[in-house]
Amino acid sequence: MKLLTRINRDFLLMSAVLLVVCSVIFYFLVQQIIYANANKDLYTEKKQITQAFHETGSLPVSQWLGGDMVEVQRTETPGQERLIDTVIYSAIYKENVPYRQLSFPLSKGNDRYMITVGTSRLDAEDFAMTILGFVIMFIAALFLVQYLINRRTSKRIWLPFKQTVTKMKTFDLTGATKMSFSHSSTEEFEELNQSLNKMTEKIYSDYDRLKQFTENASHEIQTPLSIILNKIEMLIQSENFSEEQMAHLQKINEAAVRLSRLNTALLTLTKIENRQYAHEGEFDLPCFIQRKIDEFQDFICQKNLQVSIHGDNGVCISMNPSLAELLFENLIRNAIKHNIDGGFIKILIEKNKFTISNSGRPLQLAADELFERFVKNDQSSDSLGLGLAMVKQICNNYGFAISFTSTGDLHNISICF
Repeated sequence: MKLLTRINRDFLLMSAVLLVVCSVIFYFLVQQIIYANANKDLYTEKKQITQAFHETGSLPVSQWLGGDMVEVQRTETPGQERLIDTVIYSAIYKENVPYRQLSFPLSKGNDRYMITVGTSRLDAEDFAMTILGFVIMFIAALFLVQYLINRRTSKRIWLPFKQTVTKMKTFDLTGATKMSFSHSSTEEFEELNQSLNKMTEKIYSDYDRLKQFTENASHEIQTPLSIILNKIEMLIQSENFSEEQMAHLQKINEAAVRLSRLNTALLTLTKIENRQYAHEGEFDLPCFIQRKIDEFQDFICQKNLQVSIHGDNGVCISMNPSLAELLFENLIRNAIKHNIDGGFIKILIEKNKFTISNSGRPLQLAADELFERFVKNDQSSDSLGLGLAMVKQICNNYGFAISFTSTGDLHNISICF
């Protein structure tokens, strides 16, 4: 979940809770005010009735006047003053109406009366609910406006951070231009950008030193390897060694050759990662593939493989010639090398897709793992385990999507241009 979305969600949740709580509190406050006013009116009326009774001896007439009522009852025993809430059926409203009632005793000589005065709470409660509705709508509108303002303001405030994240997503250590982060008027974002600038500068510096060391080391290693191979070749041609010594020399020669191949492969892979193959050229892919198949014809005949090429004619692709050689040579060589005697190779060339399928032994590991360096399906093979790693890196450099699927003894590699 995005940060702004979470902030807005929490804000709305808190606003809703606050709205409910405030509405309940406001309702009870209004109720208390209504009760206080009703009590005040009832006690005022009691004072007037009592004063008139003691001065003139007159009692009010029992009556109903809209929302007010007065009842006078003669009683033999003195009662107690009571202030209660009750419900009385109203002939006017045709329903039970809530009332606030005050009952108090009144006596003069042997005459004792129980006077009950009351006032309807119906209008007051309707008024309270109306006020509450307006208040809720006002607060809700206030929260909505605040939410919209906060959302717009937050987007503007967080824009520099979003720009920084976008740049980080496109960070490419081997890119032609170095990444830098702009200044921000927000102190925290400025501190973040400055820290990222320092970090990327150090990464670029370390990467350049590592790249230079790798290239220098590969070149320096290749020279003594060439000398070792030449000397071993001279020793093998000599007749002064026994069969056992000759066998040792042969193993040394094989190890040196493998080390030379490994050094060359790693150097090539480093150059690919560093994008040192800049020259681009456009070529006809079907013709190029047919030429490669012809070059491998001896190996194909040796395994008695059936090779078929299908698809569209005139499909062109723009790549560095050397990288194109590495890419498709590795794919065809792997399809031949890891095939079975009497197997097949099927190549399908489409406008935006190249697919090579071949028979072979079932995989011993996940297909995607074969794109990793030094990973081989057959550990006893003399393969370096770098061929598909080179293929993957070349595809990454050009933005090609490559996939490897395997079902039993059928293996498919597809490249989408």
